[in-house]
Amino acid sequence: MADLIPVIKGKMGTHDYFVGTMTFQDLGAKVQFYHDLENTKELDRLLQRELGKRSLEMTEYLLKQKERFYGAIIIAAWGGNPNFIKVRMEDHPLLDDDFNFGLLKFDGRQQYFALDGQHRLKSIKEAIEIDPKLRHDEVSVIFLPHQPTEEGSIKTRRLFHTLNRYAKPTTTGENIALDEDNVVSIATRMLVKNHKLLSSKFLELSKKNLSKSQTECFTSLASLNEFNSLVLEALFCFEKDYLRFRPAASHVDNVYSAISSLWIALLNHFKELQDVESEIRIANDFREPGGDPAKGHLLFRPLGLTVFGGVVAQAVAAEFPEHFSLDAEFEPKTWDKILKRIKKLPTTLGESPWKGTIFRNNKMDNGAKAIALKVALFMLNLGDYDKAALLEEYKGHLDDPSARLPQQL
Repeated sequence: MADLIPVIKGKMGTHDYFVGTMTFQDLGAKVQFYHDLENTKELDRLLQRELGKRSLEMTEYLLKQKERFYGAIIIAAWGGNPNFIKVRMEDHPLLDDDFNFGLLKFDGRQQYFALDGQHRLKSIKEAIEIDPKLRHDEVSVIFLPHQPTEEGSIKTRRLFHTLNRYAKPTTTGENIALDEDNVVSIATRMLVKNHKLLSSKFLELSKKNLSKSQTECFTSLASLNEFNSLVLEALFCFEKDYLRFRPAASHVDNVYSAISSLWIALLNHFKELQDVESEIRIANDFREPGGDPAKGHLLFRPLGLTVFGGVVAQAVAAEFPEHFSLDAEFEPKTWDKILKRIKKLPTTLGESPWKGTIFRNNKMDNGAKAIALKVALFMLNLGDYDKAALLEEYKGHLDDPSARLPQQL
């Protein structure tokens, strides 16, 4: 069947391209995946490595999110004798003849292949099977006509490689800053807005770790969000997929209230945090006192804050095994009991349980996060553990057969 599509024509490098729209129904029926074009088992396996898993999440997004929106899908149009018919602008005084608006006409022999947006395409195909009403939705498309020749194949393959090679996923910081569905990200942004210590002045916003020069930064946005996530999951035990769709406003308020009251409590319990917030001292005074990282404070290292979040989460789970309701306001005094127990733990990196685990050879070791948390919980007598097995794991990590577990507090 011939296609006649309203488009705007553009040119970049050697490529003429055409921007238009297609309905979900047309996309699902007419557009194939790139690996179908190449038709090789090796490429098929390579290009579909996570196609199913990722597209499943995106299918649920289309089905459940009323404010759904996708960016343009780039489509290689093979064959079909494409012909661009320019529409004259003489009846539109604001548009001159340099404006390339018109109709892109194919003779019906064309084949469409997605060069960029294969996960989006697969999710669209799946979503309209489940909910036929979605077939009327439209998405923007960019057509790149290619001839079904060896030269055309090379051109298509090069373009596919370029688009996927240079496509850069959003960073963790960008995801936290932009996500309007994940209630933890939303709560973290609210903390940044409303708590001076957690404001952008004291945070590394893009990377997870801090550089030596960031002497005034308390922690990173990524570590703050991870800390919040661990604690809030322990408090509310979010149901499956809960974090993928924005909850009711009352839930957002209650989640924020819970994590905000924790940070207020942390300020009350740790004078070091108060000093940084009031700008009496800078964060590096506690991260490396006198230039000695072994004397550094656990909470002033992004990794340390994350592990501390794990400890808080376990203390919450032990104290409140039934979890809290998202429909009820959180009682801030809850934190005083939790923190009173946790504050027994040393916060100096050169002491157990941090020395030799997450702090080793005067450096932070992200790979030791799990064993550090286990030993910390053992010291606080939190959770279920096999003491003999933990001791052997601890000895192995320290590479010290004579090592003993730290005393319980």
